[in-house]
Amino acid sequence: MKKTIDSICNTVLRGKYKFVLISGNGGAGKSTFAKILQEKLELAGKTVRIISTDDYMKDKAYRKNNFITYNDKSGKPKTAYIASTFPEAYNYQYLDNAIHSKNADIIIIEGIGVALIIDSFENAYKIFMQVDKETEYKRRVQRARAGADLTRERMEIRYEQFELFILPLADKFDLRLISQDDFSYSLV
Repeated sequence: MKKTIDSICNTVLRGKYKFVLISGNGGAGKSTFAKILQEKLELAGKTVRIISTDDYMKDKAYRKNNFITYNDKSGKPKTAYIASTFPEAYNYQYLDNAIHSKNADIIIIEGIGVALIIDSFENAYKIFMQVDKETEYKRRVQRARAGADLTRERMEIRYEQFELFILPLADKFDLRLISQDDFSYSLV
């Protein structure tokens, strides 16, 4: 991972990017990667702030009590509560305010929701991180809080929504990393 981080830091510093956008599915290591990248960029003398799109999601009660209809992989209509893969899950005005109020050389914005707003950014280096379904499930179980909605059925729905609404946006990113079970990364 050190080689990957070093390469990304050099790219960001040479390109004079104001933003680093990190998206991907749950458990791919976005938050951890953002923190390591922040430390490395700060060692290069930059002030760096991290914003997580998770912090700008509408409250859980709203998301669990409001539903959205979409077509599943087979084309059948499916109804689900508003998850992080849907734009309706986010308070974009608050997120936008936070982004523009941060005083930093570089702002790292991370979270699955970044893919949904990627077209809003110029002067951004974009990283897409992905992990397979089984590894995502395992990592989510490891870090789950009491009462978390982590049934196998719920995870299947989450992953399907990721594949339908977030994964197709991966081509808009500059770099695509696949997170391995041991937290190493391979380039796509």
